[in-house]
Amino acid sequence: MARIIIVRCNGPDQHENEINIDALCTPCFVVRKDNPINGLPRRRVLDCQHCREGKVVITPEMLQEDAQG
Repeated sequence: MARIIIVRCNGPDQHENEINIDALCTPCFVVRKDNPINGLPRRRVLDCQHCREGKVVITPEMLQEDAQG
């Protein structure tokens, strides 16, 4: 079962986006070792699923909160 978190975009309407953590954390080559969680960069910016203006910003801290909660 996929792990999903809900993140709001930073657009004017702040739409809720469902982010599949498993798809976000697919294996990849990591060049730098300063990535603390699952090889994720310090932040990942995705397009909003509902609007053109908004961006969804995902940080490793958000994934830690989800894992603990």
